[in-house]
Amino acid sequence: MGSQGNRDAPVNSVVKHLAGLRSRGFLYSVGVVVNRIVPASLFRFRLFSVYELATDCQWQVKSSGDVRSNGDAKNWKLICCRSDEQIREAEQLTFTTVNQDDPSAQHQTPWVVQSERDEIFVAGIWVTQGSFDEIDLGVRLLLPDDSRWLYSAYVDKDFRRRGIYRYLISNVIDRVSDEDAERALVSINPTNRASMAAHRTLLKRKIGTCVAVKMLCFSMCISSRPLSPRIGVTLQNKRRPIGLCCAGVNNVQR
Repeated sequence: MGSQGNRDAPVNSVVKHLAGLRSRGFLYSVGVVVNRIVPASLFRFRLFSVYELATDCQWQVKSSGDVRSNGDAKNWKLICCRSDEQIREAEQLTFTTVNQDDPSAQHQTPWVVQSERDEIFVAGIWVTQGSFDEIDLGVRLLLPDDSRWLYSAYVDKDFRRRGIYRYLISNVIDRVSDEDAERALVSINPTNRASMAAHRTLLKRKIGTCVAVKMLCFSMCISSRPLSPRIGVTLQNKRRPIGLCCAGVNNVQR
């Protein structure tokens, strides 16, 4: 029995990786491998689309009560992290730290879902306004005043497939709407099939797409309208990142 299990281990590993490749997409998987091999300081390439998320009421109609029907929801609590301890825990959970060089650093706020049963943070997402730096790309997203940018979402592996992610996004959008935010924006790699599938019921409309590449101190991006500029270049991506303006989202037909 033991020897048979050892012989099957490599086969099972290959099957697992092939299943992951199919769910995430070939191009996205290649990009992940390249990013693991090549240091971020040397090279980065990314394709991403900017989307506006549906509001909570629109989402409930589209997803047919997917969130509300989950019995675990009563055991979750949404928290806006304010204390240093909460922020440190959120950073550890989401593998994200505040970039102090980003002009919007003071606005970068983590929201988390706490399991009231286990009293631990099980999911988190960050929200900012004004601008957001894609540090690895040398690109700075310039946001409309009435928009919020959501990024670095993460759900603990032991708590996935319970509707927690939808609960998190739904309630965060509802909270930022109370702060006079007209829309919530996110970026998603369209070649990541798993991510696109997870967000399908959350998306209201596509704003535009951008291709960005960084080599050492050089960065270049090509974007589709209403994102601008259509082509952006910088030779000092740390000190002078490319300003990718998202102000045109106000003019996109809803």
